Formats: sequence, C-alpha cells, structure tokens
Amino acid sequence: MKGREPSPPLGDDAVFGVSGFRSRVAESFTPQVVLRLAQAFATVVRERGGTSVVVGRDTRPSGASAFHAATAGLTASGLNALDVGIAPTPTVLHAAAAYEADGCMTITASHNPAEWNGVEFAAENGRLLAAEEREELARAFERGACALAPWDAQGCVSVRDDAIDRHIERILALPEVDAEAVGERRPRVVIDACNGAGSVISPALLRRLGCDVVELFCTPDGRFPRSTEPTGEGLDALRKAVRSEDADIGFAHDVDADRTVIVDERGEFVPEEYTFALVADAILRDDRRPVVTTVVTGGLVDEVAAAHGVDVFRTPVGVGHVVDRMCEVDAAVGGESTGGVVIPGTHMTADGIAALAVIVTAMARGRMSVSAWAAGFRRYHLVKAKAPMDSSIDVEDALGAVVDMYPDAPMNRMDGLKLEFGDAWLAVRPSGTEPVLRVFAESPDLDLARGLVARALERVREVTG
Repeated sequence: MKGREPSPPLGDDAVFGVSGFRSRVAESFTPQVVLRLAQAFATVVRERGGTSVVVGRDTRPSGASAFHAATAGLTASGLNALDVGIAPTPTVLHAAAAYEADGCMTITASHNPAEWNGVEFAAENGRLLAAEEREELARAFERGACALAPWDAQGCVSVRDDAIDRHIERILALPEVDAEAVGERRPRVVIDACNGAGSVISPALLRRLGCDVVELFCTPDGRFPRSTEPTGEGLDALRKAVRSEDADIGFAHDVDADRTVIVDERGEFVPEEYTFALVADAILRDDRRPVVTTVVTGGLVDEVAAAHGVDVFRTPVGVGHVVDRMCEVDAAVGGESTGGVVIPGTHMTADGIAALAVIVTAMARGRMSVSAWAAGFRRYHLVKAKAPMDSSIDVEDALGAVVDMYPDAPMNRMDGLKLEFGDAWLAVRPSGTEPVLRVFAESPDLDLARGLVARALERVREVTG
C-alpha cells in the first residue's frame, strides 16, 4: 500500500544535485530526512521491478544512524538491503554490480567538511543515475512518495562482508595494474586515508600489489585529523611522513576515497589535477580512445591527450556528466581536476583506489619517480577559491558582474561561466555539493592565475554582499 506525507523541510544548506543529497548534520541532514530519501528511492526502484539495494557508508559519526534510517526506509518499502558496512563510494557501486543489485545508497558527503553528511544514489548494477532519474527521485522525495509494503512483504537486511575483497580483485585484474612489476620494485608507499572509508581498502590493496606500506590516518573511526578535502594545504603530516620514511610516494584520499592526490618522493605536494593526468598518461599508452573531463579541468590533460593522439571531450562539472559522455564516446578514461578518475575497467565512477594502483604500476614499469614523471609535462597553475552563497543570491548577477570585467573575452556557459585569455582562463560556477560559488583560474604564470581569482572573488563579493 502507498503512504504519503510531506517530506521534512530542507534548509538553505541542503544541496540536491548530481552528487545526490548533502547537508549539515542535525540541520537538513537528519535520520528523518534519510528515511524519506530511502523511501522515495525505494518507490523509484520498485516501479522498475527492483528488489534489492546495496547500502554502505563512510566513517562520519552521523553515518551510523543515517545508515539504519536508510535500511529502515528500504525494507519497510519491501526492498532487501545488502549491507556492506563501512566502504568507499566506488566500492559500494562496484558491489552493486557484483551482487547484481537494483541500486545502491552510500551515506557520505565525500570531500565536504566533517559537519556535513549526505546520500549518493546509483541505479541497477551501480550505474550512476541519469539526469531524468535524479529528477524523478527528487520529485518523489518532495511529494512524500512512500511505497510501504504490507507485513508479509517487508524486505530484510543481509550482511555482505566480501565487498572490499571483490573490489580489490577487480582492480588487480586491470591491464594497467601489474602486481608482479610492482612487487619486483617493492616501492615504499605512505597512504593517508583521513581515517575515512579508504582505510579499509587502500592499505590492503597496496600490500597485495607488493608495496611496503606505511599507514597514516588509516583508523576508520571518523575522527578526521585534517581537512576532508585532500589539497596541498592540509597534507603536512603526509609530506613529513614521506620524507621521514624515505618513501617513494604518498597518497591521500578524501573521506569516501573517490579522490586521490599525490605527494612525491621529496615530500612535495603534486597538484591534484596531476592524478587524472598521470592515470590518463598510463592508460593511453595502450588504449587510444578519447578522454573525457570537465570544463574546469586544466590544460594538463589536453597535453597528455595530444601526446597520445586522442581527443578530449568536456562536460559540466560532476562525475555523472563525465560518465554519461564517456559512454557516448567510448572513452578510455575520464576524470576531474580534483583527483577523481573514472577507469572503465573497474566501474563507471570516480575511483581513488584504482587510481593509486595504476600510478604505482606505471612508476614500477617505467622505473621512474613520480616527480620525474610529472616534470615531463608543461607546468600549469590551477588556482581555486570559493565564496559563500545562500538562496538569496542571484547567481546570474554574480556571473554577469564577472563578465563585465572582461567584456571582450571569449565566453563558455556550459557550466556557470568560463572566460578564455589565450593560454589562461577564469571560471565561476555554483557548487553542486555545498552552498558556495567556486572560482577557478589557470595559467602557466602563477601570479596571473592568482590575480584572476582574486579579482573575480572581490567582484563576486561586491555583488553578493
């Protein structure tokens, strides 16, 4: 039978977009909201004849209650919940394919700050939701759709404890991953998982590859010792560990491990856009299909693609957009400038765990350091910043104010605003994961990139107050 009640009201902090639902804990992110989201998702899944949904979570303290709310909503609606426990987002999606499930829910806010949490959804076999499916889910939630099952048709929860092992085996089977080559070199690797979901898989994968592994912040307890978004500013401990341990490379994940960034053997941070570029370089050596990335990913990936003679296609920001385009053009690899990489051989989603395996293998096969590898490309400086935004702000007014600063610059409106200045560019867009405006600029000249960002931020703040 069907029940319908208005869904709980959402505050200005709530974001319902291409990456699912995210909000601040105890504000718009509550067990009641997660219950309603699960019931809405169950309604959509059941209408398509589905019977089972994989559920996993990252290590945020609010994840336990949200996880139980999600399984309650699914089982009360007649679906079986397959519990994979604490697991990275790419592991949950891979599990949905491995178990032939009809969808999956991951309780995570990915790289958002610790006070946030969220829910990411995928369809059958872990396929990312298409735009129309995301809209259908949002409508079902807003109208309070609730396909409750009678007493004798309730779903059940079953624990699946092999999701991590299955994901590791899938990664080890990639042609770009070679445990024998890595084992011969036995690189010393420091892995910083931020005490997030990557803690339960990345150290184990690296050991299976034959690495000498040093674990840093790999206790999956949700006590985040640094920024949840892995950027150069928050990785001092990893940099020090790489130097003190005389390691060959260091890796850092965000909380759900869909991203990976690099620290080289000197303890120097490698800008996050290099993760995608280096993985693409490794894959394109044997696979000359196109590359897909976003409109705000820098020129480094274009240089890599040109070196291998392949095309680059660009999309709006968001892994869902990247994956859709990858399927359309049969791409070899896709990714973003944030350290997220989509490797089709594992699954069609950003997978920071698979990315580090490809990078370690390429270093072993090429007998090269990561600093030497990265130095083989022209240096681009990609500068990023953000400004707070609430529902009272007119985004178009803010973007228009930036356009007025550079009226003669070629303009791209694929996603927000992008202005071209020869070998430099400036972009401003509303975030799809938190209530901010993001500002990006890239140039071979670091001072120019910083200046473009600073002037755009100043102008945006004048308009938005």
